[in-house]
Amino acid sequence: LLALVRTTVAMYREPATAGLLPALAAAMARSERVAAAVRAGMVAEWRGALGAVLRRAVARGELPGDADLELALDLLSGAPFYRYLMLGAPVDESYARRVVAAVVRALAPASP
Repeated sequence: LLALVRTTVAMYREPATAGLLPALAAAMARSERVAAAVRAGMVAEWRGALGAVLRRAVARGELPGDADLELALDLLSGAPFYRYLMLGAPVDESYARRVVAAVVRALAPASP
């Protein structure tokens, strides 16, 4: 799951992200065509890459086979997005590790 942390941190460290994400969110709110294009392009690529990391974690036994990967994708994508866009706070390695750890704990099977 270290790849997940690195991928997330790299996206939010990219200087263009500071201008791109707010502009994309605004454009998506104004235009369904833009929203559909972004969801089919950038969002689908991002979720596909994160989904591949999660599926490998399931295969290695780091996550249970019945883990809700769609929910995990929402949590892993939404928390950094909210922190970055709404709070204006950095998405650094420490934060990304804590988010990943929280999601992994949430997906782990309950102990008997």
